Amino acid sequence: MDIDGHKGRVLPWLLAALFYVGFTIAQTWPLVTRLAVVIPHDPGDPILNAWIVWWNAHAVPFTAAWWNAPAFWPSNGALAFSEVLLGLAPITTPVQWLGGSPITAYNVAFLLTFPLSALAAHALVYRLTGRHTAAFIGGLVYGFNPFRVAHFPQIQVMASYWMPVALLGLHEYLAHHRRRWLVLFGVAWLMQALSNGYYMLFFPVLVGVWILWFAGSRRTARAVGEIVAAWAIASIPLIPLLWSYRRIHSAFSFQRDLGEVNRFGADVTSLLDASPLMKFWTLRSFHQPEGELFPGVTAALLVLALVIHVCWRSERVMRVPRVARLLLAAAAVFVGIGLSSLLLGGWAITVGNVTLLSVRVASKPLSIGVMLLAGALLLIPRFPDAWRRRSPLMFYALAMGLMYWLCMGPRPHLLGAPFMARGPYSLLMLLPGYDSIRVPARFAMLAALCLSVVAALSFARLTSRMSRMPRLILAAVVACGVLADSAIGEMPLRALPLRLASLESLPGRAPVVELPMGFSGDDLAAMYRGMYHQRPVLNGYSGFFPPSYDVLRLGFALRDPQMFDVLTARSPMIVVVDTARDPEGQWAKQVAARPGATLERVEAGRKVFSLAAGSWPEEVIVPSLPIRSVTANINADRMPLVLDGNLDTCWDSGAQLGAENVTIDLGSTRAVEGVTMTLGSHPLDFPRTLVIESSEDGLRWTARWQGSPAAVAFAAAIRHPKQMPLFFELPKVAARMIRLRQVGHDPNFHWLIFELAVHGR
Repeated sequence: MDIDGHKGRVLPWLLAALFYVGFTIAQTWPLVTRLAVVIPHDPGDPILNAWIVWWNAHAVPFTAAWWNAPAFWPSNGALAFSEVLLGLAPITTPVQWLGGSPITAYNVAFLLTFPLSALAAHALVYRLTGRHTAAFIGGLVYGFNPFRVAHFPQIQVMASYWMPVALLGLHEYLAHHRRRWLVLFGVAWLMQALSNGYYMLFFPVLVGVWILWFAGSRRTARAVGEIVAAWAIASIPLIPLLWSYRRIHSAFSFQRDLGEVNRFGADVTSLLDASPLMKFWTLRSFHQPEGELFPGVTAALLVLALVIHVCWRSERVMRVPRVARLLLAAAAVFVGIGLSSLLLGGWAITVGNVTLLSVRVASKPLSIGVMLLAGALLLIPRFPDAWRRRSPLMFYALAMGLMYWLCMGPRPHLLGAPFMARGPYSLLMLLPGYDSIRVPARFAMLAALCLSVVAALSFARLTSRMSRMPRLILAAVVACGVLADSAIGEMPLRALPLRLASLESLPGRAPVVELPMGFSGDDLAAMYRGMYHQRPVLNGYSGFFPPSYDVLRLGFALRDPQMFDVLTARSPMIVVVDTARDPEGQWAKQVAARPGATLERVEAGRKVFSLAAGSWPEEVIVPSLPIRSVTANINADRMPLVLDGNLDTCWDSGAQLGAENVTIDLGSTRAVEGVTMTLGSHPLDFPRTLVIESSEDGLRWTARWQGSPAAVAFAAAIRHPKQMPLFFELPKVAARMIRLRQVGHDPNFHWLIFELAVHGR
């Protein structure tokens, strides 16, 4: 039976869908039999995403309550610290409403990412070729690409099935000008944007170049206008989402460092880096985080076979212009010079004292070589001809190259060394939103989509003159090759964290803190248990962390008992202490010693306490006093920076060794009531143990405040997370001079002061 002959019929689609589902089950076995009791790959991001899926089924989207998800209490806007995964809700929410657990819902959505992505790519290729054999190959390449295996923990990366549907809608609309295809495009775009914030920013790049290629002419100007209008209308629901993200991130000063973005850009050699889960391809020589971009051998061979075929025919039917050949030769020279610098290091050619040629870095010659190559290709007749014909094959081939190029981030690297001063991704970072994401390498999913189309179109082109049986046999061989490229050795499945019946049975809604905190496994387990006891938890795990969490984690690690005081000032608390990881029972003793503390139960090696509400000093607004001078016994030349009103400059003590002093001279005796020390964007760089002293003459000093500032820093992080002003209330005292003495030790974190103020009358 020639399935290519059944155009428009259900059977080929049904057979393809059954195969995609069957291979998914086989590939991930035995996950389908244990949906409620295991999590795929690891208990890291999957637990976080299952928690988000749970919350989406229990709160109304876009409301204040939805944004204030019950983690990182008492910080607001916790859902905006990571992805919202609303695009998965049509799958995961009904599963939970029908009685399934959040883990079951997550696993169902995880499994469906494979066949849905394959079917979507199948539909796109079938639209372009009219052949199910080619479409089936495209579906396999996209739905089971090795890049997906590398991202088993990130379901938002795997949920990429709406992108082929959106492109299908665009192709159909441009061909038939029926509005229903615009609706399909708009819905697919919106659902993809709601599934993954990366694709919300990355997919418009592919759509933009699609419009330029297929609709970049006068006769299609009206169609472009309607596409853009449909795109804009479909994006309206994203406005409140993006506005809230921006508002919450601005409140916490969340942003990505350029160095971090560069670090998570792929290397050219990442194309030879595959996940260790792969069964047949154990490529790890060039491994780097987020760098497993291996596309699969079979798809690459299909593309290579087509290139050889086209070049062979081109040699017969057309001549390459002389200018193009010169540019190609020049490109080869510059690329060779750049590669020599990478392999041999910098070099120079000198005659006497005259340097004729000097190459210190590879980026400049390689950049010139790439530009010359692009110019040469544009001059070869086949490329302008493909542009005039709006060739889908040429478009998806060029788009694939662009997507892989963007994977490499702001400064593309080869073997760890930059070969371009700036890549095209650096231009994207000038646009709003791109500075808040850190992994350019995830452009690889869009590259995989383009690769699947190019591989399928290559197969269709190469087999266009074959009869039915040889074509089917070759399709089966290619499909087996793709399946071998995609196969994994064993599906990693992990047990779920323990549930604590004592937390689920305790009355009330008091927030829960589980100790120790600060380790991802512990915090994720606390969030998992939170899905069942349904109380706010102070623990948390996400893409961003609020400063209050960082301070709280450090305060508990320092065993500062005041952390319990500052927490119970807001609410009664439930404290869970893992006794096996509580040296000498110090946390348990601190909790038990508090007035009104009750040991509720000991379960699974954990003590569960309830704490009554307490109190903590309110923030007091007291006028600032003029400061005559500030001196320090370390880095004294930087002390003027603490009075310049600029939160981007600071005094820095270096490592805290226990002998750092800062002395403030008010110029005359005043009634002093407090001191404010601003930490800005460095919530953990406070003095480990602080003594605040006052003096009227600079000779006799009296201690007015002493202890760990961790609880004060936590209160500041909750009230003013962007500025972090630590206010130390002092007993009202007459003083001319105030001295801050750091007497603790911390070799890792410095003592920083961005701004300093003394308050009084």
